[in-house]
Amino acid sequence: MRRVLRVGLLGLVVALAQLALVACQPKVVAPPPECANDVDCGAYKRCEAGRCLVLNTPEERAASQLRVAENLLKAGKPDYNAVLAAYQAVQAEIPTVEGIELNIGLCYLKMGDEEHAAAIFKKLREATPDDANVLLASGLLLSSHGKNKEALDLYQGFLKTHPDNLEVLTNVATLFRAEKKYDDALAVTRKILIKDPAHPGAFNNLGLIFFEQNKLLLSRMVTTSGIKAQEDVKKRPDAGLYNNLALIHSQMGNDDQAVANWRIANQIDPTLVGPNLNLAHKALVYADFERARKHYEAALAQDPNNREALIGVAQCYAPLKKHEEALAIYQKLVAGNPKDAVAWFDLGVLYFDHLKKQQESRDAFNKFLTLGYDDKAKVAQAKEYLTKEIVVATPPEAPKPEGAQAPIDNDIPVVPESAEGAAPAAGSDAVPAPAPDALPAPAPDAAPAPAPVAPAPAPTGAEGDTPAPVPAN
Repeated sequence: MRRVLRVGLLGLVVALAQLALVACQPKVVAPPPECANDVDCGAYKRCEAGRCLVLNTPEERAASQLRVAENLLKAGKPDYNAVLAAYQAVQAEIPTVEGIELNIGLCYLKMGDEEHAAAIFKKLREATPDDANVLLASGLLLSSHGKNKEALDLYQGFLKTHPDNLEVLTNVATLFRAEKKYDDALAVTRKILIKDPAHPGAFNNLGLIFFEQNKLLLSRMVTTSGIKAQEDVKKRPDAGLYNNLALIHSQMGNDDQAVANWRIANQIDPTLVGPNLNLAHKALVYADFERARKHYEAALAQDPNNREALIGVAQCYAPLKKHEEALAIYQKLVAGNPKDAVAWFDLGVLYFDHLKKQQESRDAFNKFLTLGYDDKAKVAQAKEYLTKEIVVATPPEAPKPEGAQAPIDNDIPVVPESAEGAAPAAGSDAVPAPAPDALPAPAPDAAPAPAPVAPAPAPTGAEGDTPAPVPAN
């Protein structure tokens, strides 16, 4: 019995010693990860299992930069300078990567550098005349400047050797519709639907052909059929069709249905310009400036020079106390188009109501009045502003502490540096001109396939505080 007890005690001592040894071992802590994705690692490295690994081959480095571009484009507001740099890095590693030069051209187009974009598209058309994506990008650039005939000639020349390209045919139908050649647009659209009975672009055009002729019930029937065809055949919803269904409901006075369908369109594709503009316009009508701002900024993330979105977001910035941001937008607009009557009017309001700058306000309103704008209410408002004087509220005087000496009043009147009633200098010699018409609708419904993002066409509506809803072409 004693021997068993002794052995048992000895085993217990050994076990306790081992336990103490384990407890004294230093705890190994895994180092924190260096990266979550390739962007964290910088150029010529990739992220793998939280570690940045150096890329040794041109293929690895090019693939890494393509992933960088892809991640940047997923951002709510893509930095196209950074996307362009990533694509150029890919081209430097492997110049022959398919579609890379087209994507570089599309980045320039998004950044507003149309000269660079046009040069790239022209070069690519000469080198690859059978590439429909290059053709569509070139046509998009032309139609965005109202050169619909040139774009149409370009497309029809391509169709002579590629008569069944449905995306080019869709853009031809869109241009015919933009020119109000509805019979021609209808004929082309029917040809597309024979080849593809569920083609979303064809249904978009067909619904808008009837809509623009005020055949609203027929337009609604066609658009609803298109939505069902996408679900049954394509197995994916089309945001443009829901946007256009909302447009029809809006025209028919069904505002609740319109907003509901614009929201569906926005959920399907948050980057599509049309639904963002339409939801922003509607929010602005109800003075929901923060919601309107978010949708206008989403539209500008895809189309940085969209005039409707710029005007709208500036109208939101003023009541949200972002006065300098609003001022920068209006100054950009009038510098780019000195005959932009709406921008001059809004600039005058901003100077008077928010920035409290009398002379600048008068200059803007006088310039507005020289442009022959045909909205009588706006003209009357501008003239009324010119009769007003800005009154800057003075803060109440702080109570004087007991025993404080009263200020000395020497009865000398303060003379202003310049008389506020002086006639404005700017705009007095401008030649009266009619207000500019709404810009023609960009034609391409089908964006070039390898584009960084699909260009979402959004034709401008009527100028004013509540622009017309925007169709998805």
